[in-house]
Amino acid sequence: MIIAKLVRWGGVATLIAGLLLIAAEILFIVVPETGESTMLLPGRIFAALCMAGAVPLTLGLTGVYLYQAEQAGRFGLVAFLVALAGSALMIASDWNELFAGPTLVQIPGFEESFPATLVAGFILNVGLYVLGWLLFGIASFRARVFPRSLAVLLAAGAPALLIGMPGSILPLYIAFAWMGLVVVRDRAATPGLVSANA
Repeated sequence: MIIAKLVRWGGVATLIAGLLLIAAEILFIVVPETGESTMLLPGRIFAALCMAGAVPLTLGLTGVYLYQAEQAGRFGLVAFLVALAGSALMIASDWNELFAGPTLVQIPGFEESFPATLVAGFILNVGLYVLGWLLFGIASFRARVFPRSLAVLLAAGAPALLIGMPGSILPLYIAFAWMGLVVVRDRAATPGLVSANA
């Protein structure tokens, strides 16, 4: 019963996260300079939407994983853990963008010479996020619990984060919302645990 609730609330959280991140990406498409300046209002709204989406995505991931845990097997568990680590780091990155970014850009010369540790942290953050969601998409494709087209969208959408162009990551965010919707609409809410409970 507790697991069923966790799965259900995970679906709700992932759906909300997807919608918030879609809104952020649409803003980025309409006003591309939002990604360049955290000082301007569009940049502040963009950063706030990203942060607001990253938190429920990370919280909801556990429920979404449990939805297909049995069928996903060990590979699914590894994919979940990498996606969880990458998503948790993304919260830190989005927090930095929202709260620390506006202060840091006011320091003379900061944008011209980023500290090496900051660059390394960013690479680790983005790398784990992309790898985690790519693996989670592959695990979902293999598990056959979610629609296969959703799993393909998830796996193909994750590396698009590396492109950095407005709209390039929209497929991944659509996949997040779609995953959440699938879980929320499923009355059983725990198909991935059926064989474990039988």
